[in-house]
Amino acid sequence: MKRLHFTLILSIFIMVSSYAQTDNGTNFITNSTSGKLTAKSQCDLIYAKDGKIISSLVKDTLAKTVSYKICNDYGTNATVNGNLYSLENSKIKKIVFSDGLIKYYGISKFKNKKPQSIPDLNFNKSNFIYISGGSNDYSETFTEIGFLKQKTKNFAIGTSLSFMRRPYEYRSYETYEFTGLSSGQYTDQGVFVGTAGYDSFWNGFTYEYFLTNNGPYNATGDYIGSDGGYERQYIDTSIPELNFFSFYVDFKYSLLAKKRIQPFIISSLGGTYMSVGYNSSSSTSDYSDGFEANLRICSGIDFFTKNNNFVFTLLSNFITDSYLSPIIGARISFKL
Repeated sequence: MKRLHFTLILSIFIMVSSYAQTDNGTNFITNSTSGKLTAKSQCDLIYAKDGKIISSLVKDTLAKTVSYKICNDYGTNATVNGNLYSLENSKIKKIVFSDGLIKYYGISKFKNKKPQSIPDLNFNKSNFIYISGGSNDYSETFTEIGFLKQKTKNFAIGTSLSFMRRPYEYRSYETYEFTGLSSGQYTDQGVFVGTAGYDSFWNGFTYEYFLTNNGPYNATGDYIGSDGGYERQYIDTSIPELNFFSFYVDFKYSLLAKKRIQPFIISSLGGTYMSVGYNSSSSTSDYSDGFEANLRICSGIDFFTKNNNFVFTLLSNFITDSYLSPIIGARISFKL
């Protein structure tokens, strides 16, 4: 009978002890100061962003909070007691679990996860298409489409087709034409001096003045000099609408090729076909349709995006064509 009674008491003790180790279905460390020696601590360490380190036994790591109980580490064993606490994830730097696993918050999930890096600028064998636009002081509008193949990190080759339009322009200006000292009242710079053309001689009593068209005096004997003789004239002229279609083979050399901001120079060989607009007149007979081979020099700065798929460019170009003026513009390129 005594043995049965002892067995019953032992069973009840085991059940109570087992219940004491379970909280909402989660097993915790035995609450005992005389238990077995443990090889290492079974407590988890929560590192808070305010500098605190909480020795705990983590129960749940939810989407917004971490639930835990206080864990006391005595070196040879550990005890868990007290209420269930929670801490917002935004206040946690990391959790070091008793099994060695580390969970980071606000950086990456685990320590061994590599951070994302920005792609490098290795564009060898890459292809780009682009569109450009710009203008200049003469209101010439410039549009261009092109293709570039990157051969090395510094050198690219491609082709481009551009269109430039110069609008109709009416001009009226004054000029000075030499007509003789006796008739022209201005210098070649437009300064009024009056007419001259008279020479002088001494007749024994006084000076007399006679017209030779080359003398420095006027008819009354005033000295004028020989800088005059120019007459003011007004010239009316106009420049017709001009349309330029250009095709080039482009050779691009980039500086600072490892940087995301790269200066460059493009030399282009090709030619331009000029088409005269409908509003040409007799005063613009010097303009006619035709093709002319020329050279274009372009310089600017490339700005590469972080994903390397787009390039924004500021540029200026000069064309060895008497009718085309330097252009300032911008370009957007797309990686294929």
